[in-house]
Amino acid sequence: MKDKNTGAPINQEEISHYLKDIRKIKVMTAEREKELAKKMKSDDTPSSERRRIEQELIVGAVYAPALNDYYCAEKGKGAWKNGLPIHVSSEANLAESMVATGFACLRSFLIDNNLERFGRIAHNTTGQRRFGSAAMDLCLVADGQVDAFWEQELNLYDVAAGALIAQEAGGTITDFKGNEGLFPKQVLATNGLILNQILPLM
Repeated sequence: MKDKNTGAPINQEEISHYLKDIRKIKVMTAEREKELAKKMKSDDTPSSERRRIEQELIVGAVYAPALNDYYCAEKGKGAWKNGLPIHVSSEANLAESMVATGFACLRSFLIDNNLERFGRIAHNTTGQRRFGSAAMDLCLVADGQVDAFWEQELNLYDVAAGALIAQEAGGTITDFKGNEGLFPKQVLATNGLILNQILPLM
């Protein structure tokens, strides 16, 4: 058998090993999902309270190579995109807002998987976007390109830099109940003007 693109012979033994590795990864992923499901069912503490980040964020930077856009911020000194200051939008009406969200990659075990929340918010906003990167979503809030962003079940490395950039650009960072601070398991970023309008929908 030959590769249809290169014409080179295909090593059947390598393919066999590759398929075995894929099966192992699928099994490990399924087992990990079951472990997480058991842990979440046995822990009644809200995820946002378990995972609030208490450390102070000092600097943050996000680079989007496909767009060649570089975002950065320093605590107390503002936020920039490609060297120019940026600020959140001035949209004060949720019904006229553009919002962004994402969906946790491991969500089959989640009772709250963001779909119902998305439906509520989509019904009450002008447009919805999913860009695929929480870091970029937060930067787009900072740059005023979207008016709010929310997502759940994230990690600190997904949101730390973007959260600081959004805050320094004048935005708010809370959990889904409006508690101020960075909660990787429940991140809500807004321009501040629509925060009280979107919170009841969370």
